[in-house]
Amino acid sequence: MRSTPTAPSARAFAEYNIEERATTLHGSALVGSFREDGPGPHMTQPHRHDFVELIWISQGSGAHLIDTSEFRVAPRTLHIIAPGQVHCWSPDGQALDGTLVLFREEFLVSAADLPARTIRGGMTVPDAATARRIDRMLEDLRDELDGDAEDRDEVVRYLLSALVTMCARTRIQPARPRHTLARAFLRIVRAEPRATLTVADCARRLNVTGNHLAEVVAADLGRTPSAVIRAAVLLEAERLLCRTALTCAQIAAELDFGDPSYFSRFFRRETGSTPSAYRSARRLVA
Repeated sequence: MRSTPTAPSARAFAEYNIEERATTLHGSALVGSFREDGPGPHMTQPHRHDFVELIWISQGSGAHLIDTSEFRVAPRTLHIIAPGQVHCWSPDGQALDGTLVLFREEFLVSAADLPARTIRGGMTVPDAATARRIDRMLEDLRDELDGDAEDRDEVVRYLLSALVTMCARTRIQPARPRHTLARAFLRIVRAEPRATLTVADCARRLNVTGNHLAEVVAADLGRTPSAVIRAAVLLEAERLLCRTALTCAQIAAELDFGDPSYFSRFFRRETGSTPSAYRSARRLVA
């Protein structure tokens, strides 16, 4: 069993998001190369994201750690990461490559006649016939995404649904489920990414002691609860800086910093950049 790599900074988590990929569906879906569109320098660092990730490996070997489980990496293996799961890759020789599929769960079910699906993280080795069908489905998805048809989004949605259904038919080795307390803690943090949220507040709402919460979260996520809260606040700050025209003072108020200078110090400490410089570099403000 390989040792789990050191947990990354909050910045590493924040950088791996679907909005910054070269998607043609406005941050809803992407099909591309794992080497070109994957986590890049964050590959060997534990990271997480809020979308579904499927990787159909074509070359390379090693290990893939998802939460507390480890899976082998080899050509023709399919790896699935559900939103919120912490994962990283540990290649042992030839560089990993394959087809990468990213999509948001809400995109998949945004059509009224498509059922909601439960995405389970893990790994599977499809039989030869299923593997060939997955190849064809991925090629169809790439062709549709490369096109410019008016109904492209709808076709991609149905193709993705078919791919997910096909993958679910195989025998998936699931990642061991995350501790229910850690999941509940993450739900609070994601729903309320505010500077005023404390570990003690979360512990009271979850009816546990702060020490117990810290032990479970550290064992499950590899980080302290306070680090998880800081990461969530930072991610929300980056979203607001990139995706809105709110001033830094308005963002500070939105995140309950109260004092804009405190927000600036927090942001610079976590990223090495001021909020204004970060926004200018991204050039994504509407």
